[in-house]
Amino acid sequence: MKFQIKVYYTTGDSFGTTNEYEILDYEWDNDEIASENAKAIIEHYEAYACENSKWTAKSKKEIGDYTEKWWYVKPYGADKYVYPTIDPSMNLKLNDGTLALYRCPWCGYFESLTSAEVVIKEMKYYPN
Repeated sequence: MKFQIKVYYTTGDSFGTTNEYEILDYEWDNDEIASENAKAIIEHYEAYACENSKWTAKSKKEIGDYTEKWWYVKPYGADKYVYPTIDPSMNLKLNDGTLALYRCPWCGYFESLTSAEVVIKEMKYYPN
């Protein structure tokens, strides 16, 4: 059995919003690793929202030092900034423990993460 992560988020523009979801391209053999990644997605979004002044964001005190987390990706040119920054990309942990870079479509000006869940990979069979 394989596991995937399904992420729900809102997106839109100045005139309205829509609800979207994304099933990540990665799959995991173990639901524990998939769950760890789902939790990391939420932590990353909370840090991203906090640093980008989203009105739903937690405080910096609640977020803590996210730069030491395994999912953190240091943005290009971050050394030039006075304040900590966070990239809209994050690392995901693969089955063997290696990290893979993932660009999060729920991190943007009009986007907001709603939830992340671990799902069993859908199996499709086609008749010959």
